[in-house]
Amino acid sequence: MIIAPNSTAIVGLSLGNKLFSETYIHRLLAYCENNFERTIAMIPDLPYIHTLLARGKEVTKARTKARSNANSLANRVTRYNQKQSTDIQVQRWKELDESPIYQVQLDTITQLLESNSTFEEAVNQATSQVQRVKTDEKSIRQARQYLLKELAYLASAKDIHKSHENPTYIYHKHWSIFDRWRLGDFDNKVKSIEFQVLEV
Repeated sequence: MIIAPNSTAIVGLSLGNKLFSETYIHRLLAYCENNFERTIAMIPDLPYIHTLLARGKEVTKARTKARSNANSLANRVTRYNQKQSTDIQVQRWKELDESPIYQVQLDTITQLLESNSTFEEAVNQATSQVQRVKTDEKSIRQARQYLLKELAYLASAKDIHKSHENPTYIYHKHWSIFDRWRLGDFDNKVKSIEFQVLEV
């Protein structure tokens, strides 16, 4: 199998999703290792706190649960690295919060939300469908921060990881709002990220 030079796969590992067992994660990582030059396992630990808060969890408990779930996912990646003698990078959110590149994209996404009612409606709809939160305005506004932060990372991933080619985001199912956003449906700007649905 020929691996494309300078290719980067970003694998999103979802917290609180039973699909992401150790076996499933290892299959995902094995596919990426066989098809991309570099693989990054993205764990949205801090964004997940917004979901938990929107579900009514107290702040301290939400942070503890997010940290515990994220550590569990990171340990699964570590065990894969040890077993396969690979060096897959785990991307946690603390480093992103300290990145000016990421912060610029987060500001851009937030401004788009505030100025584009079509984008805001799509974000709210996707949030209520995916994150299983209450549909009142306060809960949605809290929970949608997860999605906005995830999009900001994916918009900045090429620069953050110094990729020569557009990274490819690997996801377990079709993600309509992401596809529309990256292709410029909301702001007429095509983003530097590819998308691949992978069912393993």
